[in-house]
Amino acid sequence: MHTCKQLKTILISIFALLIGTICHAELKPISDDEMSNVTGQAFFSVDSYDYDGTDFMRVNLGIEIETLLDIGELEVGRYHRWENGDACLECDGTEPGLERHAADLMLENFSLGHIDKDTGEIDPFYLNEPFLEFALDDQGTPIGVRLGFANAKGWLSGNIQSLTGNIDIAIQDTAYGLSQMAPDCSAGAYECFLGLLLSILGPPILQGSPLEAEANLISPEGELDPVRANMVGLENGKEFRADGTGEINFFERGLLDLMIALTPSRYNARREGDVVIFEAANCDILSVPVCFDFRKA
Repeated sequence: MHTCKQLKTILISIFALLIGTICHAELKPISDDEMSNVTGQAFFSVDSYDYDGTDFMRVNLGIEIETLLDIGELEVGRYHRWENGDACLECDGTEPGLERHAADLMLENFSLGHIDKDTGEIDPFYLNEPFLEFALDDQGTPIGVRLGFANAKGWLSGNIQSLTGNIDIAIQDTAYGLSQMAPDCSAGAYECFLGLLLSILGPPILQGSPLEAEANLISPEGELDPVRANMVGLENGKEFRADGTGEINFFERGLLDLMIALTPSRYNARREGDVVIFEAANCDILSVPVCFDFRKA
């Protein structure tokens, strides 16, 4: 395990904060018989591992937390960056060519947990086994840090201005959900027609067939944007799949094949058996938007 002065300083600060929140009590000895009835586990543990040439050290805290937290503005990683990703530590934010937001994580009116309006009771946010993970270079110097939890549950709300990280979102529905598609006809009349056709024909043909796709943090052009993103959606080339196995007859396969043949090539539409596949292109599929601004969500 690598250690360094900077990492020790961070850990000392964390443990000092934790210790400062613990109530002090008088220490009293207990007998062996009393000790035999006590069970438990370590308050914290430290793990280290290597992944893709980078060393990682994780500090695991074996605690459970219930909290009600409200923050007007939360900013993490505040510094100016040029649009190409280079840092500009001397910039004051007025220079042209800077990214829109000056922080990796920027949230407004952020809340964990909430107060039930009907009962007035607190519904807390639950955090289980939090951890801090440090990425270390060859010299043992921290080059990244991640805060996470074994699991978390509860009401989380806030206005997201910018978000940084690797967020995988699984989109799951049935083909009946296609009836809710809302094509953006300003993007082109032909694609709009096909989008409306899919929303009309899709539910009766595919019925309860599962729909699946994976979303990520992206740019308005549909490219991956893991740093200071303000949009989430389907990356260019990401598949939108409808598995109609057991739901489609011979005549319906013909209708789907005709529609696929009419679909512009940029969507790479195809049928593999009874699985119908479209790919996202520039934040839409058949003029239906598949990218969404956090601030408008």
